[in-house]
Amino acid sequence: MPFTITSRRQRAATPPQSAVEDMAQAPDAGEAPHPTERRIGVEMDSGARRRLGDGLGTLGFEIVDIAALLKLVDQQSGDVQAGLVDLRGSASEIERALDAATSAVAEVSEAANGSVDHARDSMENMQAAGVHSRRVAEWVGALSDRIAGIVERLEAVERSTSRIGDIAAEVGILAINARIVAARAGEHGKGFNVVAEAISELAHQTSDVTQGISGDVTAFRNAVAAIRDEAADVVTDADRVLESGQSTDAALGAIGAHLETTQRGVIRLGEDLGTLTRANDAFRPVLDRLGSGIEETGAQVHAGHARVDALIDLAETLVQANAAIGGATDDTPMIEIAQSRAAQIAEAFADALSAGQISQQDLFDTDYVPIAGTDPRQVRTRFVHLTDRILPPIQEPVLDLDGRIVFCAAVDRNGYLPTHNARFSHPQSDDPIWNAAHCRNRRIFDDRVGLKAGRSTAPFLLQVYRRDMGGGQSVLMKDLSAPITVGGRHWGALRLAYRPT
Repeated sequence: MPFTITSRRQRAATPPQSAVEDMAQAPDAGEAPHPTERRIGVEMDSGARRRLGDGLGTLGFEIVDIAALLKLVDQQSGDVQAGLVDLRGSASEIERALDAATSAVAEVSEAANGSVDHARDSMENMQAAGVHSRRVAEWVGALSDRIAGIVERLEAVERSTSRIGDIAAEVGILAINARIVAARAGEHGKGFNVVAEAISELAHQTSDVTQGISGDVTAFRNAVAAIRDEAADVVTDADRVLESGQSTDAALGAIGAHLETTQRGVIRLGEDLGTLTRANDAFRPVLDRLGSGIEETGAQVHAGHARVDALIDLAETLVQANAAIGGATDDTPMIEIAQSRAAQIAEAFADALSAGQISQQDLFDTDYVPIAGTDPRQVRTRFVHLTDRILPPIQEPVLDLDGRIVFCAAVDRNGYLPTHNARFSHPQSDDPIWNAAHCRNRRIFDDRVGLKAGRSTAPFLLQVYRRDMGGGQSVLMKDLSAPITVGGRHWGALRLAYRPT
């Protein structure tokens, strides 16, 4: 993580890399004390140097732990800031949704009010129509009763007319009898005969009139009966209209009640939306202040993390300087192991070049070809066939030299580890987490520790770090590296990782 230290005190507290390399050069036997030792102004006995070395080592561990904690906090701060961005976006979406919902509720409220008014008008019209229909039905019912009375009177007229007809028939018979009597009386019966003929003529006229009246009465009675039947149908239809009107009236009443309930619900919804809008308006400034505070804190944590990384570099420089002035510590045997094995590897690479087993171009190949289907990703170079043959006899015996040693492996300048110890070189499985811990060969470790180890040209480089084991697990380690130089060209380094005492 790049970070530039700009304060004068910080620049003075961190020696330049050239000074570090000078301090890391141990004096040969018989030479004058190292300039750093002369600057101290007093001769340190071995106990004091060991205590200094142990103190520097402890300081390194503490700084690494703090750095790991700050890195975690920095990552969490980044996650929180990303979540805050999402939260702000969600708040904006909520604000837009509330505005849209408020507009929609206003439209629904207006429509509900109009629907309630229309329903009330319809109910009033239906009720008025029901009243009119009821009056018509009552009038038609009364008309039917009146028609029934007329029919009864017409039937009485028919009976009277029939009786008149009967009388007329009897009179006609009487007239015939009178004419017979008059004929028998001869000359004396002529006057009576005239009367008899007049009576007979009257009987015929009466009969004709009676038949005419009877026909007219029958026709009128039939017409009235038809009107009565039609009136009965009208009454039936009117009753149905009244029943339908009552059902429609009830339905409209239910619709009106539901619309009024909807209207009240819309009003409450509008009030609730107003409450939510006011709450969101009050929440937004709080969210903005919270976001500003989180962003400022995140920036400070990020800066603190970068400064602690610089402290790690300073602590590593002090440890190397202590070793350079002859400070014996628990790391001294590891320094000797790393330097001697790095020299053996450099010699073996040089012999392979001389024997034509590999070209210089292939030995320094940086064309990392991914191996298909690997997770974490593994890569190949043109020198892996050589390192698979040369490195194991040099690296594997180191694991038995000290119980604290975890691995011993060479890496190139870019942190690429071609050939690891056998315990970390298993074929990959379907579990990436298991692979991360057990299949660490053919991988590029370009983290801060891996790159510093591969690119350092100092006689040795001691670093303290947390080794990533996959699945969120890490262990505190020391990493001691020594450069590998072939034909005056820096190839990489031998990394010796071991657990602290």
